[in-house]
Amino acid sequence: MTTMARMTVNERLEATGRLDAWNAAVEARDMDAMVLLLRLVAAPDPRRVAQGVLADPEFYGFATR
Repeated sequence: MTTMARMTVNERLEATGRLDAWNAAVEARDMDAMVLLLRLVAAPDPRRVAQGVLADPEFYGFATR
């Protein structure tokens, strides 16, 4: 059995069927939705992760505004 503890955040989002929702939340710059999705996949420190992605979305493959 695969444990989510050994997965990256993207792998967790993909494995739980939440990657499209995550991408939409990032594109919309919706911090609350991002944090919720990260909590649902048990990502460590969800708010910090979301803030990091929003601070440099291009680094993570998202378009800048």
